[in-house]
Amino acid sequence: AHKFFKRSRETLSMKMAIPLRAALLGFETSFTHLDGHTVTIKRSGVTKPGQSIRIKGEGMPKHGVSSEFGDLVITFTVDFPPTLDAELAAGLEQLLPPAGPSDIRIG
Repeated sequence: AHKFFKRSRETLSMKMAIPLRAALLGFETSFTHLDGHTVTIKRSGVTKPGQSIRIKGEGMPKHGVSSEFGDLVITFTVDFPPTLDAELAAGLEQLLPPAGPSDIRIG
């Protein structure tokens, strides 16, 4: 078993943790695939916790057709800061839209 990748037939999956700033503003990052080649991911805009992307052709070779590859599925988790200092919290209050009781949903 590999520490980053999980395999289900020709589909590979992995988890990627990104900081809150990257989740809100987008990011670009690279990692080394099983065979040593570099995979680059570029995301713009918001990436939600638990959101997945599918990269075609970056999975494992298809059974019986070694020239065709499955997909790589990356599921994101978002690392929130453990605390916010008062200055940063005040800045965020200015930047983010206000949230009222109707913005908080159960279920």
